Amino acid sequence: MTPEQIAQAGFFAYVIVQVIKVFFIGLLGLPKPSKLVFSVIAVVAATLMAYLYAGPVALPDPAVDPFAFVQALLLAAGAVFTSASVFYFFILDRLLAGIDSLTFARWVHRRVLAP
Repeated sequence: MTPEQIAQAGFFAYVIVQVIKVFFIGLLGLPKPSKLVFSVIAVVAATLMAYLYAGPVALPDPAVDPFAFVQALLLAAGAVFTSASVFYFFILDRLLAGIDSLTFARWVHRRVLAP
């Protein structure tokens, strides 16, 4: 990953954590999501970022040769998911660290400021 991609992935993870903190936990009062939920969010975010960096893919016409179309589609998907794995681990680490800091901050806040 280039430094620009690291910065963008970090910012993207920060935005996701803030949305979860403010909207889901703060406004709706829902409990902290499980690690499985964060894994799904990280997979979707990493795949989206990898696709955006890969750019559009030229696929052959499926009416002319459906096997060539399927082969090109599988190769493009493999390339996107291979590069998404790098983003996945980075984003998942940032998501879990951000939410864990939220939980610790709430615990400290309740203990210190509670009468």
